[in-house]
Amino acid sequence: MTVTNRYLKIFFLSLIISSTQLVKSQNQTDKDLNEIIVSENRSQTLGQPNRMIQTIGAQEILNSSSRTLTEVLENTAGIDIRSRGAFGTQADIQIRGGSFEQTLVLLNGVKFSDPQTGHHMLNLPISLLDIERIEILKGAAARVFGQNAYAGVVNIITKKAKGKNVTVQMAAGQNRLFEQLVSANLEGKHIQQRLSLNQISSDGYRTNTDFKNQQVFYQATKEFKKSSLELNSGYLNKKMGANGFYSDRFPWQYEEIETSFGMLSYQYSGWLNLKSHVNYRRLHDRFQLKRDTPAFSQNLHLNEVLSGDISVGQKNALGAWNVGAEWRQESIRSNNLGNRTRVIYSAFAEQQIHWKQWRVVPGLCLNNYSDFGMVLYPAIDIGFSPKKWHFAAHVAQTFRVPTFTELYYTDGGKSSIGNSELNPETALSWELNSRYQTTGWKANLAYFSRLGRQQIDWIKNAASDPSWLAVNLGNIHTEGVDFAWQIKPNYYFKNMPINSIQLGYCYTQISKPNSDYVSRYVFDYLRQQFSLNLQTKLYKALQANLRLRYEERVGYQAYWLCDAKLAWQKPKYQIFAEASNLFDERYFEVGKVEMPGRWLRAGFALQIGK
Repeated sequence: MTVTNRYLKIFFLSLIISSTQLVKSQNQTDKDLNEIIVSENRSQTLGQPNRMIQTIGAQEILNSSSRTLTEVLENTAGIDIRSRGAFGTQADIQIRGGSFEQTLVLLNGVKFSDPQTGHHMLNLPISLLDIERIEILKGAAARVFGQNAYAGVVNIITKKAKGKNVTVQMAAGQNRLFEQLVSANLEGKHIQQRLSLNQISSDGYRTNTDFKNQQVFYQATKEFKKSSLELNSGYLNKKMGANGFYSDRFPWQYEEIETSFGMLSYQYSGWLNLKSHVNYRRLHDRFQLKRDTPAFSQNLHLNEVLSGDISVGQKNALGAWNVGAEWRQESIRSNNLGNRTRVIYSAFAEQQIHWKQWRVVPGLCLNNYSDFGMVLYPAIDIGFSPKKWHFAAHVAQTFRVPTFTELYYTDGGKSSIGNSELNPETALSWELNSRYQTTGWKANLAYFSRLGRQQIDWIKNAASDPSWLAVNLGNIHTEGVDFAWQIKPNYYFKNMPINSIQLGYCYTQISKPNSDYVSRYVFDYLRQQFSLNLQTKLYKALQANLRLRYEERVGYQAYWLCDAKLAWQKPKYQIFAEASNLFDERYFEVGKVEMPGRWLRAGFALQIGK
């Protein structure tokens, strides 16, 4: 056992013992918890969810030292954010050892996956002030969401307009970092509207890491007696120096990304529950292998996705049934990948069965791809809920087709070469999890296993080879444990300055077949992750938030990171100072892209109106 692992286990054990003492000292009776209702299902979910779902609320986001969505997510155990550069300039999201292509991101329940590459998954035109909560479902979810819900799903729920007010937020920091945000709410008698404008920029922390991100988000909601109609739209523009982002042979890379989308949603709740969406998304990607020499190798990609879905559900004698269907067209026009179109038809059905303290949910999803044919994903959840405990098991078949980059990509330097003969990858996933929850504290523990077949990766036969080649690998087994624990000490002790302690741990192991090839993504994974979040009240309105994270990645030096925030928090304003990587740790998350050292910043947020 290494010294680091020994300290981790001692610290982990001491926190568990301290929580036990807090529980023993409880002098009031726990209140019955409300039924947990999440957006796990596209139409409705009743009772305790059988899956391991973590929720990050708006207040938790506000208290954190995060400036971007990626910073919020990276402090959740089991979530691996692989960043190239600072503040989410370019970042990939991976869950429980899955690749960035195997995670699905949703915005208000609608897919934001990209046919070109999973590198665009987090290019979302929303600010943190727009987010009501983030729901993280770990493990396979293809039964409900289909393609890309291979290793997990992240669903971002935006805020509805409340009151009539304007919020202004500004921040500045090292490396000429500047952020400006304006958000306006207009809650009327017949319609609620919300508009946000956000810009964040920096000269970068080393050569060719400058960036400028601009985004606009608009939401309008019309409420009826039993139904609602909602419009969401947004625009994102990113310009960034990409120092060695995708190949260390070319440090002077550059990228510009424009994303825009429009989504119309209708929901009805009555004798029949119904949800429907129509969505259009457009992404333009310009990538230069040499920033000062565009003619050397310049990739221009225009991706368009048009989709529509509907789902209905109703309670019945057994519990509730849900069915739905989706049509999706993905297309790309590219000087590198060619002009491609993929059409996907899908349908899903499930029956929730409730009997005393048991909940069983069998279901399946059927997808038909215009280029890969028809695929069926069956799944079943079984849950048992005695009092404040919940035990569950989940088994599912999941599936992913190659992206257009994996199939057709090549660049001027031949650093990466796609493979048009790739087959889809499949997996059989299963999970055992348990949960205990009271008013003052809660804990989750899960064991997960995934047997992947034909998994797609980019490899080299030897480290000295100049090119990465896209191939299907053999059978690959991923397994591990995932633990999350949270306690609110001031629920037990009124004068306790610590509002919340959150602890997370995830261990993942991927078996590698006997081979000498070098893996770019599949075996470059986060083996061990530990996170600790503390929220404290120091004096009157003075609050502090401390986040500690340990990551041990295969092929990289393990590291500790500490982020901190100090804020004077009032209902109408906040003055704050923040630090990321407080102890100036030198670390790498992807390849040879060195991440920022200590980065200090300060700012304020002011709300005008009600």
